[in-house]
Amino acid sequence: MTSRRMTLAKIHIAKKDLGLSDDDYRFTLETVTGTDSCGNMSDRQLTKVLDHFKEKGWTPKKRQTFKAKSIHADVRLIYALWWDLHASGKLDCTKDQRRTALTRFVKRMTGIDNPEWLEGKNAQDIIEACKAMKKRKEK
Repeated sequence: MTSRRMTLAKIHIAKKDLGLSDDDYRFTLETVTGTDSCGNMSDRQLTKVLDHFKEKGWTPKKRQTFKAKSIHADVRLIYALWWDLHASGKLDCTKDQRRTALTRFVKRMTGIDNPEWLEGKNAQDIIEACKAMKKRKEK
């Protein structure tokens, strides 16, 4: 069951996505429910407005999962080097297996379970190893 606040948020997102002016939006609310303010509507009326926007072509976007970038520059460089090795065909793994392959490589080289936890000398060792792999594979 979606909460009232979530429904209100969806209505306002739909308003924006459909490009409705404030006057058009209020007219639509008045036409659909008899009131021009979502704050004065019942949950049933809010659902009716949301259904109306869906009939007019609005579709809610799927939530995107977002993985924040590492806060450590060395770790970001490691990911970039690893992705570059994969893009150039120098790694024997699929695109979906890149992160797992990097994690295993880091574990084997440093004993650290996650590339995000690398710091200092350990991070530099992985960077140099990736650079060496790139040079070795170019020959």
